Amino acid sequence: MTGALSPLHDSPLLTAGDVARGIGRLFARNDIWCLPEVPIRNGRRADLMGIDAKGLVVIVEIKVARSDLLGDGKWPDYLDFCDRFYWGVPPGLDRAPLESEAYRPETCGVIVADGYDAEILRPAALEPLAAARRKVEVERLARIAMRRHTSLIDPLCAALDTLALLIVSFAVTVIVALRYLLASGLFAFATARMRPGLYAGRGEQMVREVRWSLLSAAIYGTPAGIVLWGWQHHSWTLISTDFAALPWWYHPLSLLIYLFVQDTCFYWSHRWMHRPKWFRIAHAVHHASRPPTAWTAMSFHPIEAVTGAIVVPVLVFLVPINVTMLGLVLTIATVMGVTNHMGWEMFPRWLVHSPLGHWLITASHHERHHEEYLCNFGLYFRVWDRLCGTDKGLSRRIVAEAGHAPARTV
Repeated sequence: MTGALSPLHDSPLLTAGDVARGIGRLFARNDIWCLPEVPIRNGRRADLMGIDAKGLVVIVEIKVARSDLLGDGKWPDYLDFCDRFYWGVPPGLDRAPLESEAYRPETCGVIVADGYDAEILRPAALEPLAAARRKVEVERLARIAMRRHTSLIDPLCAALDTLALLIVSFAVTVIVALRYLLASGLFAFATARMRPGLYAGRGEQMVREVRWSLLSAAIYGTPAGIVLWGWQHHSWTLISTDFAALPWWYHPLSLLIYLFVQDTCFYWSHRWMHRPKWFRIAHAVHHASRPPTAWTAMSFHPIEAVTGAIVVPVLVFLVPINVTMLGLVLTIATVMGVTNHMGWEMFPRWLVHSPLGHWLITASHHERHHEEYLCNFGLYFRVWDRLCGTDKGLSRRIVAEAGHAPARTV
């Protein structure tokens, strides 16, 4: 496969789009058809991704600046999703780094291109994908191409996309609401069995909590639905479905990153909500539950609900995560949100009062926040409370009722 690049137009103003156009012309002459900006299942985005006449998958990573080339340490992530990999560069770029061992010259090809044409300086070695993975990638590429083409020739399809977005957002809102009702209802039932009479006389409070929580479900469901739609239809986000697309050790790490970032955002937004103005405007809704119940977990004013609803939808664009780990994050958020408010300690003494338990938040810890207000602001971990001097230990009432006596406050 050769080009007809004579001469190359050496311009200091060449952009990635110029290089992509030149490579596209070279590929077209050689019966390789490609698309720009193709999301990959590991969360990366290929500058060019195409299929040759033999059905092999080709990816081109374009670099127009030396600093960009030297600073990209994630490019090997592409190799698991193509049979041939090329670097695409403009004529004036220093290509010496591409000859070093770090850039795998024995595997990766090099194409030089401007806005008019391109030439292969080094062919890419064939590193065949497993047949099953190649089939998946070819089908994904075909669907992306068809979606883009259909949207161009029929504006109604773009309108249908918008309708699909609204439908998905509504569906996710319903799912969030059902998840709340199921989880809170389950633990409310457990409370009635394990702590009979604990919620006696709080019927009006619990009805109010459910109303606010269903409104919060819409606020949580809308951004989640938008992200889900974008992920499914346009491969937005860094969510992956292929467990092998990320290193095995990264999966538990990604879970901890998501939980810690959630906890950090919650701690600081929670402290902000306890400033007199914002407490009066928004957070008083949550603290109207005196004491909280299993139905309190999502009982937020819309302003407060927004501060929690955006965290995970933003994270999935920044931190790669497998969909299974993301499901685990949401499960932990649901279970801990409900159990921390239900007014009694579900977890055993050996955990709550262990060295590990002294860094985790359960009902014993969060209940004290609802008792005293200006302490114990965390969500999952006591790290920020301890660092900032706002950790006042455990609720003496819950510790005593749980039979964890003598009551400890740390």
